[in-house]
Amino acid sequence: MDAKPFLSELQRQPENKVCFECGKRNPNPDWASVTYGVWICVECAGKHRSLGTHMSFVQSLSLDKWTEANIAKMKVGGNSKAMKYFQSRGIDKLEIHQKYSNSFAKQYAQQITADSNKILGKNSPNIPQKTQEPTNTVIKSVSSGNIDKAATIKRENTPEVIIDHQPKPIPIQTQTQSTSTPNFAAKKSFKRPTKNQRGKPKAVAISVEDFDDALEPL
Repeated sequence: MDAKPFLSELQRQPENKVCFECGKRNPNPDWASVTYGVWICVECAGKHRSLGTHMSFVQSLSLDKWTEANIAKMKVGGNSKAMKYFQSRGIDKLEIHQKYSNSFAKQYAQQITADSNKILGKNSPNIPQKTQEPTNTVIKSVSSGNIDKAATIKRENTPEVIIDHQPKPIPIQTQTQSTSTPNFAAKKSFKRPTKNQRGKPKAVAISVEDFDDALEPL
């Protein structure tokens, strides 16, 4: 796209024949600050370049290539429009760095970008807001006089679920050792014989051989 014919037409407008920055009349100002959509002389173009492209993007009408986005910014801008804004905010007489680092200047640059996007068809689509859905359909469907009744019905019809988070104890079988002394042999009761029960020793018959054996020395 050849931007020069269109830009030259904007340049020939009376308010754009005066440098926006210094006010000097120039029959053909060949420079522009695209960020603000204003026309400036070659001397002020050097000052704008010293600000950095993040603050003021400068282009030459005859030396640089122009994009559609930058052409659109010059179309929606202009020296007269920018001067009215800067004067209304009281920043038109500030030193150049203070002027364009001011928040009002940044807002104007953002407005120029937004207006240029509109004519380029780059405006952001409207995002529908999310509506909040009703959280209690039972109470909403009845009149205000029956709210308590409806809430009671809902509670009665809603099954209750009881979750026991307490774990049940697991029975543990333990072997217990008996502390009592094992009864290996049952004790036999022994009664001492009474005097009457004591008798004379009974005579035992023994042979002579057995007697001799008993007397045999070990």
